[in-house]
Amino acid sequence: MGAGLVRFGILTPDSESQPAGEPHKQSARDFRQNRYLQKRMRVLVIDDDDVAREMISQILRDAGHEVFELSSAMGATQAIFQHDVDAVVVDVMMPTMGGDKLAKMLRGSNKGERLWVVLVSSQNEAELRRLAVEAHADATVSKHAIHSQLRDAMNRGAWRSP
Repeated sequence: MGAGLVRFGILTPDSESQPAGEPHKQSARDFRQNRYLQKRMRVLVIDDDDVAREMISQILRDAGHEVFELSSAMGATQAIFQHDVDAVVVDVMMPTMGGDKLAKMLRGSNKGERLWVVLVSSQNEAELRRLAVEAHADATVSKHAIHSQLRDAMNRGAWRSP
């Protein structure tokens, strides 16, 4: 390409059927899932429900993020420093310490100021947003809509200014 020319992808319904040697055509589905726009993050997922934690972790791995898991808030601070975590996705309803309380505690630490914190819950969305405001969380994701909301919430965190 010459100076001043810009190369761009073409959205197609299905990029799998393109002939070899052709310029890459990005499918509309890939674009919606932000496969070409994502920035890889190191994410700590905290949820006491094994099935929910694994589902959240798999969604994040499929999106290209490196994932670490905990089944409770105990040890979260140590894991954040040990793995140099960029983001925390935490369930609100957990025994011992809920995700909203953990988020509030993290915001009080030096590392917590730059963490992207996402609260996850099956509670109604209005209540979840209220808890997020009180805890200074960056985003909320309803467990009822986890597949459609989690990637978007993480992408907002990945491209924020430090």
